[in-house]
Amino acid sequence: MKKYQDIFKTKINESFVMFKQQETIRKGDLYQLVHQIKGTGASIGLDILSEVAETQLLYMTDIEGERLSKHIWMSIIETIEAALQQQAELPPLPRELIRQEPVLLISSNNDWLMRARERIKRKGFK
Repeated sequence: MKKYQDIFKTKINESFVMFKQQETIRKGDLYQLVHQIKGTGASIGLDILSEVAETQLLYMTDIEGERLSKHIWMSIIETIEAALQQQAELPPLPRELIRQEPVLLISSNNDWLMRARERIKRKGFK
């Protein structure tokens, strides 16, 4: 899992470097990136990062206009960068401390159920 977390953190930082070269950016472009950070972060165990990204998404929905000025988007990026740093300082939770409870997956799509089951098993769950 750490490998995927490191790859994802690198991709986030690369995206931020590209944004920082501009004076204004499209709100939709940053929203899409922050939404990806929220979802992917949650799915690969970067919970703090995911929660902070969610708060930034809520903040962005209240911002008017199609383009964001540098002081607005920089505050969003800096908040997420701080969460990345905070997440990096936390040691991973030992697997034996993670409580595993049964999960019931219900779907009319059997192919999806089988793929989901395999993904869950690959992550070490029974």
